Amino acid sequence: MNRVSQAANPGRARMRGWHLTGTCGTFAAAATASVILGLDAATTASALGLAGTQSAGLWALTADGSMSKRMHPGRAAQNGVAAALLAARGFEGPRHILEAEDGSFLFGMSDAPRPERITEGLGSLWHTDATCFKPHACCGSNHACVDAAIALMHEHKLAVDDVSRIVAGIPVVVQTQTGFDYKADSVLNAQLSLRYNIAVAMVDGQAYLEQFTPARIVAPDVVALARRVEIEIDAEIDQAYPEIYGGRVTLVTREGQTISRRVDYSRGMPENPMSQAEIERKFMSLASAAVGAAQAARLLAAVNGVFGGDSAAPLNDMLTEAMVAE
Repeated sequence: MNRVSQAANPGRARMRGWHLTGTCGTFAAAATASVILGLDAATTASALGLAGTQSAGLWALTADGSMSKRMHPGRAAQNGVAAALLAARGFEGPRHILEAEDGSFLFGMSDAPRPERITEGLGSLWHTDATCFKPHACCGSNHACVDAAIALMHEHKLAVDDVSRIVAGIPVVVQTQTGFDYKADSVLNAQLSLRYNIAVAMVDGQAYLEQFTPARIVAPDVVALARRVEIEIDAEIDQAYPEIYGGRVTLVTREGQTISRRVDYSRGMPENPMSQAEIERKFMSLASAAVGAAQAARLLAAVNGVFGGDSAAPLNDMLTEAMVAE
């Protein structure tokens, strides 16, 4: 998935409106399913071709805060598995799905594809090692600014009333994706909105699931603060994107002091990894909302002990029980 995304040139593909989780996720699912099914190379190539021709996912959701973004990962997984099952039964897919000049994935998704990225360092460079954990329950493109806002408020011991002006410096792509006016009309809109993300982080000191409930996203104090956030394109950060997903937040206090923080590697990036405790805290935030705190704690203990056990069956049983209860 990461290699195909890099080959498509993520920033350019995004500016054409594609959501890479949906478009590239089909390849990851098809590859995984092909390994599980024990498919040979030729059949796996067919599976990848069938996966690529089912790739989809568009960012039109930002116009109205609709829920389609939630569907993209699931459909990518579903389509990838279906592709492998079809290939296993002799249904042939296009084996030049990535690089064909007419109608391939790369040339259809991007005006500046980089096919060489697919095999660059193959067998020695593992992109999974660079996978990020997301501490904040919002768009990853906003995390650098969220980190910067939290740090400034904490380090300077500021209250929201102490701040007269808030400016976020971001790349052009992030401006397109999350820099829209905050409408407070849906949870998804709040999770994508850079203005809301910065505002709620300044008020609450965090941006966890609790900050993205239907009640919190319309709270008058946070909405008012979000509408005060100014957004500008930071030339240095824009030039570094997408190799570096950076952001800058500048605050002007009512006493006239200007303080600024630039974050190149947000918390959870490989260059700035989360601790085990932070990862567990994020897990508990998400899992507690789904199955309750007590069951979430039991699941966490089982997950932490799975590699020391004889079998993953007890964990599977707990997950099945949690899903049935849900």
